[in-house]
Amino acid sequence: MAIFHAPDNTPLFYRTYTPSSTPHNPSTPSPSPSHQPLTLVFLHGWPMSSRMFDQLIVPLVETHRFPVIAPDRRGFGNSHWSTPATGEVTFDTFVQDAVALLEHALQQTNPGGPFVFVAASMGCIESVLVRAASAVLKEACKGLVWLGPNMPWSLSCEECPGAPSKELWDGLIEGFRGPGSKDFIHAAIPGVFRTDLGNNVGEHTLGFFEGLVAQADPVALERTVVLICQKEMAGELRAWAAAAAEEEKEKVPILILHGDSDGGMPLETSAAVVHEILPWSQLKVYEKAGHAVATLLSTASAERNTKDFTGLGQIRTLYIGRGHDDLGCLTSAGKWTTNESLCGVFAAEQISDVTFHLFAPTTFGNAGPIAGREVLRYGQYGVMATDAEDSPPSLTEDALNIHFYSGSEKGKWVWLGWKPLGDDVHE
Repeated sequence: MAIFHAPDNTPLFYRTYTPSSTPHNPSTPSPSPSHQPLTLVFLHGWPMSSRMFDQLIVPLVETHRFPVIAPDRRGFGNSHWSTPATGEVTFDTFVQDAVALLEHALQQTNPGGPFVFVAASMGCIESVLVRAASAVLKEACKGLVWLGPNMPWSLSCEECPGAPSKELWDGLIEGFRGPGSKDFIHAAIPGVFRTDLGNNVGEHTLGFFEGLVAQADPVALERTVVLICQKEMAGELRAWAAAAAEEEKEKVPILILHGDSDGGMPLETSAAVVHEILPWSQLKVYEKAGHAVATLLSTASAERNTKDFTGLGQIRTLYIGRGHDDLGCLTSAGKWTTNESLCGVFAAEQISDVTFHLFAPTTFGNAGPIAGREVLRYGQYGVMATDAEDSPPSLTEDALNIHFYSGSEKGKWVWLGWKPLGDDVHE
């Protein structure tokens, strides 16, 4: 355990662990090597602290032999929020803190050695910015694991209306501000774990995480919400993708883990979008998991992987709201219909944005192929071919190019979604 003083002299707390020479139940019978050559750097989410990773850190250090560095963000855990010399805290302040602290800590524990970020929620944003801000850390960073990333957009906007609404964030701030703030935290914590879906999180475990939130500096807690909402990451992620298209070494391994029941940061507007922008990343989705997906890693199973977007299926039109109501499907000719008997059967192939430059601004405002959905929003391309003999194109003809986009139908925003049918389906 150590204290590092930030550039403005604010005390920042961090923990470092090296594997024991005589661990309990080691993963290998031999104590050699005494530890892995790779350090794991944990960046916690808002509004908790590095202690949110306790259940991961202990086995990773003692059983799997990884050195660990786990800092508390400014204003959270045991780190102070500010000093008289601080001035206005911005997201750049968080990045500068992390760069200075990690360069120092890594030099002390593993000079010149490689590390991997393990980041949750807003920590994922920090990992991207910290890697880009320091040539030393960028060179040493050999991978990133993102748990429930709240990017590219933490706040609903024209480009991503399905992201969390301003009303949601306002409600959180008012809850934390009110005289019953501790009761608000107590009531909100189970929803982070989606205990309503049967996830078994005990009363004392919930109480532990409730205590982490209550430990946060109250001013830091609210002001950090404002900074999160102001920080859009689409530009940074697209720039990274563009750099990776030019230089192979930019394709640092990325593993994204997200819950399909994350009510605060929906999969479709966060991890799934990040995976599309950074096509070399891997995305694993945990069923019935909420935003605190990190706490379920030992028991949950990744049931879906968006890289498996192959085989035969239907293209469904889904309401962009949380319920994702089914609004119909596309025919084999690419026309929208609510007549299920006319739904086409398509063969799908995932295509990266390196080839088609997804989300390009030039796609905005163009006419869409479906009547009533005239605004092309995202420019996500899928190449489709139908197996229906009586509608173009046939299996022997060129594939049908269909834009994946959101527009309006009956006053609703919609997504186009894929419904797999299996390879043995014939129409």
